[in-house]
Amino acid sequence: MLKFRITTAAVAGIVAVALAAGSALGAGPAPAANKSCTKAGAKATAGKVKLVCTKQGKKLLWVAAKATTPPKPPPAPAPSGSAFSASFTGQAQVKASGSKLDIQADASGSSGKLTGSGIGNSDAKPCPVFTGDGQIEASNGDKLKFTVDPNSAGCPVADDENTVNINGFAKVTGGTGKYAKAGGTLKFVGEFSRGSGALSMQWSGSLTGV
Repeated sequence: MLKFRITTAAVAGIVAVALAAGSALGAGPAPAANKSCTKAGAKATAGKVKLVCTKQGKKLLWVAAKATTPPKPPPAPAPSGSAFSASFTGQAQVKASGSKLDIQADASGSSGKLTGSGIGNSDAKPCPVFTGDGQIEASNGDKLKFTVDPNSAGCPVADDENTVNINGFAKVTGGTGKYAKAGGTLKFVGEFSRGSGALSMQWSGSLTGV
């Protein structure tokens, strides 16, 4: 009769191979809600459910991850600024030297006085353009200073070249009194007569810092 002797070393080798094979085949229970896990914070998925290994009392268990809601963005700030509008009538002088225009304006209205000086380019197409600095002095003496955008234009009326339609924007650059920290952009429209020099303008927009 044949006898087989299994040594301790052989048994150890068999156990090691079995453990390695079990690991390679993914032995052990698959992650599932309320089943034990081994490392807190570990993540897994069971079907369509996302799980997180969480300590429950003295045990570590797979727990369904809570859906997180992204924080709502802060509400957009409400528009700031004070509405501004004013109308002026008065006189303007335009002296031409080649294509260069030297401009002086002086007008008044119920909200104060408008003064300004600047330069223009009569060769610009389709309409002459101008820029310059000026101020609006309120009836109480406070002054609002501005710089006219260089793309502001004066276009002669098609059937009356003596009349010029004015259209443009001015950047507010501070001032005195109430307007010391003023900012913003104002739009202006108006009409200028080349013959008489008569000037009328309407200003509107929003001021910040007042």
